[in-house]
Amino acid sequence: METILKILSNRKGSNPGAECDVYDSMGTFILRGYFKYCNGSSIPKDSSLMVGHQPIYEVLTLELARRLGLQTVNFYLVLNLNGNVRFEYLPGYDKINHSGREYYFLSEIFRENINRIDPNNKVNDALNLDIPYLEALLIDDIINKRQNYSIEANPNGNYRIKYIDLGCSFVRAVSGVISIPNDLNKIRRGSLKKMLKLLRGKVIISAGNDTFVNLDEIVDSIHSISLPTLNPFGRIYLNDCLTKSEIDEIQKYIAYGFSNSIRMFEKAKLIISS
Repeated sequence: METILKILSNRKGSNPGAECDVYDSMGTFILRGYFKYCNGSSIPKDSSLMVGHQPIYEVLTLELARRLGLQTVNFYLVLNLNGNVRFEYLPGYDKINHSGREYYFLSEIFRENINRIDPNNKVNDALNLDIPYLEALLIDDIINKRQNYSIEANPNGNYRIKYIDLGCSFVRAVSGVISIPNDLNKIRRGSLKKMLKLLRGKVIISAGNDTFVNLDEIVDSIHSISLPTLNPFGRIYLNDCLTKSEIDEIQKYIAYGFSNSIRMFEKAKLIISS
């Protein structure tokens, strides 16, 4: 069935994309969101990652963030494997040809409803609580990008952070070009077993402080993890989207981020079993 993305803005961020209203083939409104993708690559030749799969990598990052207890907006992988996504353009917006990609990343638009004045520095306190989890996902630089997260007040007067855009854990996407951070290139050629050994038995308190998370189990489960899809609403297994070599490589990057953050989790007294 056809999915229609009606463009409601010009490009806002660094990567190709726009705000849009999503409709099904019958013209029924589904949600308002922001879609994006990449169309250029600086990936090394010895890597299995692909530019067309960047939306999958970003959805995976948000899925992992939720499993660590971080709050995010709703996010989806938009499937266009059969050319069933159509773009419509309202007058006044750039008519960039977004078609032709097999996958798009889409996050639901979230409007912040809280006063940004923060005399007691509670937002920074909330961000500081999230830092170990963001570091584990290799995305702690999000703290310096205020437009990429929102604030929600709890009944007790404290704040929780809701992340609007976390980017991607193990790749960087700037101006539509995907690349791998330099410090991860050596990890690609390294041993997964050594990192998993460091993670064995490491159980942490989730960011929401409401459950326990076994870090090595998350890494072990990457091949069988499922991701939310928009069309149709549901989930798709990662190993139905990516090659085994891609997932093996991603697994190393995730294991590196987790194992490299153990000391920070320990310092924050978030590890309950080791």
